[in-house]
Amino acid sequence: MPTLLSAGETPALPGPALPGLPCLELLCRAPLPKRQAENVFRDLGLTMSTGINLYLNQVVTQCGILFPLTKTHRNKNDEMGIRKQMEEMKAQMAVDLKIKGMRERGVPVALYDDRQKRPYLEYPDGRRVYDFDQ
Repeated sequence: MPTLLSAGETPALPGPALPGLPCLELLCRAPLPKRQAENVFRDLGLTMSTGINLYLNQVVTQCGILFPLTKTHRNKNDEMGIRKQMEEMKAQMAVDLKIKGMRERGVPVALYDDRQKRPYLEYPDGRRVYDFDQ
C-alpha cells in the first residue's frame, strides 16, 4: 500500500529529485477512493461504468450536483442511505425515460404540479389540463 503524503511533501522517488515540485495529496490517494467506489457499485449490483453513467445522467437531468458538498465523513450507518439514494436515482431515471418516450410518441403525460399541489395531463402541444377527472 502506498504511503500517504501531506500536501507539500515530496515523495522519495528513485532517480533525480525535481526541486520545487511538491507532491499533490490527491494524486497519492487516488487509487483508494476508486477501489472503494468500485466496491460500493458492486454491492449495488452495478459496474463502475454503469454507476458513473447513472450519476452523469442525473447531473444533466437535474442541472447540478446531486449531493451537498460538505466536509463530513461517511460512516457505516450511511451505507443504507447510499443504497436508498442509488435506488431512487435509478427509479427517477426510469420515470424520466418513460416520460420522454411518451412525449416522443405524442401521448399525453400525467404529471404533478408542485406549485399548485395537484396533478395534470400535459399534451404534446404543451397544454396542461388540471381537471381531467371531471
